[in-house]
Amino acid sequence: MTGAANYRDVIAEVCTTIRNTLPHPVNLNAEGAAAIAMAYGEVFAEHFLPWMRHADQSAVSTTAKEATGDNIRCEERDDHPGMLHAFVAPIAAAATPDAKRWAEATIRTVQPTIARLTELSQIAPCGIHLMALLENTSVDFIAWMYPGIVNKFADANQTYLDVHGVADQAHADAFVSAFEAERGRVGWRNEIEETTALTIRLLTDIFTAHRHVPSVSKVA
Repeated sequence: MTGAANYRDVIAEVCTTIRNTLPHPVNLNAEGAAAIAMAYGEVFAEHFLPWMRHADQSAVSTTAKEATGDNIRCEERDDHPGMLHAFVAPIAAAATPDAKRWAEATIRTVQPTIARLTELSQIAPCGIHLMALLENTSVDFIAWMYPGIVNKFADANQTYLDVHGVADQAHADAFVSAFEAERGRVGWRNEIEETTALTIRLLTDIFTAHRHVPSVSKVA
């Protein structure tokens, strides 16, 4: 990605990368699905909303402020972290010791990535870029969670998926516009590419938790 790149093309490329990372639901057993669900739940319940708040605080454009403000209000009003906990809890309760071990190993693996993304989320326009990446890739990985995870657990609470399946495309589009507005005000930073690489690394590690092998991707 360069300063002159078409941002929508960049987003599409990252979405394709993550889509190709998602394991085929038929080849993923309940044990592996539980590992992914638990790793995802731990990371997103704890860090998504703080990252969104950082993006809001660092944003300089009205368009970006509107996108973050709307998202924060939705997250807080409807208790999205609580929905995510409700989604993961019955899956975790049924998880095998190996699934729990794989999830815990993944969570340990991603801690340095999370720490750096937290720093980057406080820098314009990297915070908005992070949100654009997560909102756009989630259109694919939330849809994948129905056959990939929910269908493997009779007691799964899918409210979190139902809500995000409806809202995420609108949020995804809003954050693309928000980033373009931010870049028009702030300009280009090399940390934007680092944010892209780290987001890919984070999502890859989460959605390969069933393999309990850390990502070997490098930050350019």
